Amino acid sequence: MGEPPDLPTQATGFLERYDPWTGRAWLELRGPEPARIPLGSEGYAQRRRALRQRFADRPFSSEWADGRFPPAPAGLPVYPVLVLSWLAGSGACGLAAFTAGPLPAAGVALGLSWPLVRMLDAVHVIPRGIRIGPPWAPCVSWHEIEAVGVYPRWLGARVWVRHARGQGSATIPRVLVPALRARVRRLGALSLRGGDGGIASWYARWRVPAMGGPWGLLVGTLVACWLTPWPWLVLAVGLAGVAVLVVLSSAIEARASGWGAGSVLWLTLLYALFLAALAVVALQLPT
Repeated sequence: MGEPPDLPTQATGFLERYDPWTGRAWLELRGPEPARIPLGSEGYAQRRRALRQRFADRPFSSEWADGRFPPAPAGLPVYPVLVLSWLAGSGACGLAAFTAGPLPAAGVALGLSWPLVRMLDAVHVIPRGIRIGPPWAPCVSWHEIEAVGVYPRWLGARVWVRHARGQGSATIPRVLVPALRARVRRLGALSLRGGDGGIASWYARWRVPAMGGPWGLLVGTLVACWLTPWPWLVLAVGLAGVAVLVVLSSAIEARASGWGAGSVLWLTLLYALFLAALAVVALQLPT
C-alpha cells in the first residue's frame, strides 16, 4: 500500500493535541506547510504511520506523552462541564444561605463537593503503573493489575482497572482510546479488554467503599448522639446499621477475593439479621 497523496513535503515537527474546551483532538503539523489532521478521521492511522516514516528524524510528540489522559465527564469536554457545574453549585449554595441560613448552605456545599470533584476522575499511565480515578487515587503497580478494560459510555469511553485491592474507573475522550491502548501495551504488556468486566468487576468496584462504609456510619452515629435528644435510640439504630454494613461488606470482600462460599455464608447471616429485625418489630406492634 502506497503513501497517502496529500502528505506534506516538508515538516519540522508533529504534535498531537486535545482541546478540553471543545473536545476536539488533532495532529498538528509544524513547518512551511502547517496543517491539522483530526484524530479519528478516515485514514488517520495510515497517514500518521506514513508521516512518521517519511519524517523519522523530526520530533513527534503528544500532549498525553507523559501518560496523563484528560477526564471527560459523561464524554463531554471537561472545562465547560466544570464551569457550568461550579456555577450551578454556587447558585444552589447561595440560595440555601439566603433562604435557610449558613448551616444548611454548608450542608449543600458538602453534598455537592463529592460529585463536582469526581468530575476530575482521570487516567494516568506511567512506567510504574496506573493511577485511575479521583485526584487522590493511589498509583497501582503493574504487577498488581489483573485486567484493564474500556467500553463506550455515553459520548466517552469508560476505562476500568481491576487490581489486587479493588477496581478504579474513569471516563476519557473516546478519540484517545487508541493512544491509551498503545501505552498500556507498551508499558504494561497488557491488552485492553472490551465490556465492563462483568460481575467480577462489580464486586471489585464496591470492595473499598464497602469496607469504609461501616466506619463512616459508626462515626456519624457517635456524632449524632450528641446532637439529638434521643441519644440511646440513635445509638441503637446506628449500631444496628453498622452491623448490617459489616456483614454486607464481608460478603462483598469474600466474593471479590474469590471465596464464593464465604459470600454465601455472610449473605445468609445478613438474611437472618433481617428476619430477626422483622420479628422484633412485629413484637413491638400493638396486637
